[in-house]
Amino acid sequence: PGPRFSVSFSGGGLRAASFQSGVLWRLAASGRLKDVEYLVAVSGGSYIASAFASHVVEAGGPPAGQGAAHINSWYLGVVARTISRMQRNMPYLARDLCKGPCVWPTDGSSCFPRLCDIPILATTIVLNFLVSWGLYVILLVIPIVEVLNFVVGAGMRGAFCLSSSTADETTASDSMWEALVSFLQLRQSDGEGRLETSLSAIAVGVVVAFVLWLLSRKGPGSKSKRNMSQTSARVYCWLGLKSSVFVLVRMVQLSFVLWLLVITSTISELAERQYFTGDLGRVCACRAYVTGYAAVVCKDDWATPGSPLADVLLNYTNCNRASLKPAEAWEQCGGLISRPGSDSPVPWDGPTLCPEGFSCKVHNLYYSQCEPD
Repeated sequence: PGPRFSVSFSGGGLRAASFQSGVLWRLAASGRLKDVEYLVAVSGGSYIASAFASHVVEAGGPPAGQGAAHINSWYLGVVARTISRMQRNMPYLARDLCKGPCVWPTDGSSCFPRLCDIPILATTIVLNFLVSWGLYVILLVIPIVEVLNFVVGAGMRGAFCLSSSTADETTASDSMWEALVSFLQLRQSDGEGRLETSLSAIAVGVVVAFVLWLLSRKGPGSKSKRNMSQTSARVYCWLGLKSSVFVLVRMVQLSFVLWLLVITSTISELAERQYFTGDLGRVCACRAYVTGYAAVVCKDDWATPGSPLADVLLNYTNCNRASLKPAEAWEQCGGLISRPGSDSPVPWDGPTLCPEGFSCKVHNLYYSQCEPD
């Protein structure tokens, strides 16, 4: 036997596998494949390396007690079977369906006929997509949402439930501005907002990241001769630029996501602003998660007095139930609205749940009850 050596197969898809199959054949034909100590492969090179290894295992290894010529012939036969099977299954990802689509393979290339290749490929892609997004949601989205809810959740909900009675252009503009300020909590000590500063920071981050990306496109190598210390400094600077680009891009992406959350939440607020209609819409939702009352039912239409729903509709009394009078005389009766510029709430002008002889009395923004006329 000759001197021992190792072989490394690089990546490059099927082109690399095709080229490296020729390397295997040349090593076998020259009688040197028996002297290979081990194979190293990556990506496309692993196609041919793993296929060759599977054929070697299937054949049971080279025969013992035989001469070099017999061993060389054995390796040549294994490589020939490897290349022949690769040629029969050469198309990328899915084999040629026109060549025996329903024939069960006997060469060990698959457990299923070629007709199953495309469904298996589609299933693999879908599962990979679902697993990737599932991990993304579990490891990133849910933690970020929980942190945002813990830090600025109250401010966001408060901005969503800003008291207004109309959705005119002025109110909508003011509401959006206040929502942006409340969501991001960007206020100076004098009360002036500095949202422009945050926008400028995002813009500067984008520009700096782009400049650093352009600089990082030029690698550390140079045709001019430099000593080792100068070369090392260039390498470190180049790696620093690459790392800075990565960090800045992630920071800009995070800032942009925060602004998207702000804008979409504000648009949702403006779209669901319904105060004086039978549909509670945003008002009912605000009461549910701002006041903390649990027994809340939001319906498109008010329940008629005496119906089963009337007993639970707008029942905001779980925090102070013991101090209330009997339900037949003190039934919750409707929604409340606070007009802009006024601290006194006004009653809901739609149908109420009060029985005959009672009327809805407003006590505060979130509490009203039926009292005798």
